[in-house]
Amino acid sequence: MEISWYGNGCFRLRSQLGTVITDPYPPTSALRLPKLNAAVVAVSESALCDDTVVNREDHSLLVSGPGEYEIGGIFIMGVPMHARGQPPVTAFVFEMEGLAICHLGLPWQTPSAAQIEDLGNVDVLLLPVGGPERISVQAVSDLASELEPKVLMPMYYSLPDAPDDRFHTLDRLAHELGTKLPEPAATFNTRRGGVSGQNTLVLLESRAQVRREAVSQE
Repeated sequence: MEISWYGNGCFRLRSQLGTVITDPYPPTSALRLPKLNAAVVAVSESALCDDTVVNREDHSLLVSGPGEYEIGGIFIMGVPMHARGQPPVTAFVFEMEGLAICHLGLPWQTPSAAQIEDLGNVDVLLLPVGGPERISVQAVSDLASELEPKVLMPMYYSLPDAPDDRFHTLDRLAHELGTKLPEPAATFNTRRGGVSGQNTLVLLESRAQVRREAVSQE
C-alpha cells in the first residue's frame, strides 16, 4: 500500500487491488493537479471537488455520498458528516489490503458520537486541519483522540508556498496535538497489516503543481 498526497484533500491510495483518488479539485490560483488515473474516485463534497480532472479507468467507480460500495476487492463505506441544513459532506472508509483508511472530508462541525461510531476502527486517518468556517483545530485534535488511529495524516491546510485563506496552517494542529511536526515524506508505504503505533503524525509532501507566478502576485 502506498499513499501520496496532492494538496487539499486529494490523496492517491495505490495497492495491488487498484488505485483510489480522493477529493480531486479544480485548479486554484496556486495549485493544479497533475494527470491522475484511478479505479475509484471518491468525492466528499461536490463544492470542493472536480472528478473530471481524473482519468477514470474502464469500469471505474465514482462514489460521492453515503452507502456501501465495492470494486475489485476494495470495500468503501460512506458516512454522512453533516447536520440537517448543511451542505452534504461524506467521510469515506476504504478497506484495502487489510487496512482501514478513513478520509474525513472537511466537516462543518464536530461529528456526533453516532457519526464517529459509524466510522468504526481506523488504521490511517486522513485528518482535515480545517478553516475559519469549518471544523475547529481543537475539534480535529479531539476527534483524533476519539478515533485512536495508528497514523494521522493531515490534509486541507494552507501550504507555505501555496497559501489558502480557506484553511488553517499546519502548525496550529501541531500545537493542539502537543507535538512537533515531523519531516515530510514523499510517500507513505506499508505492507499488509504493517501499521503500528497510535496517533503517529505523518506528513506527506504535496505532489500538486504549484503556480509560483500566481502565488508571487498575491
